[in-house]
Amino acid sequence: MTFLTKHLGNPVPSPALFNQIGERFRAAVARFATAPRWPASPPATTSRWRAVAWWAPVAALAAAAGLLLKLGWFHPWLTAGVLLDVGVLAAVAAGWPAALF
Repeated sequence: MTFLTKHLGNPVPSPALFNQIGERFRAAVARFATAPRWPASPPATTSRWRAVAWWAPVAALAAAAGLLLKLGWFHPWLTAGVLLDVGVLAAVAAGWPAALF
C-alpha cells in the first residue's frame, strides 16, 4: 500500500491504480517492440573492432596458462575449467569475434 500512496503520490490506495500501471507498462513494451534495433554486430571495418584485435592473443595466452596450471594440479573438479580453456583456444583458432570469448 505504501507503494501506491507514497511512491506514486496517490492519496487513496485503490486497486484501480494497477490498471494505470499496467497500461503504462503495455505502452512501454509496445514502444520497445517497434523501436529500431542496433545491428547484431557492427561492421568489421570500424575502428572499435580493430582496437580490440589484441583480445585474441590475450585470451589464448590466458587459456593456455590456465590449461597448464590445471593440468599440473589436476583434480576432477577442474574438468569444467579445462573444457572452458580448450573452448577458448578453439574459438581463437577458429577466428571467432572477440565478443564471444
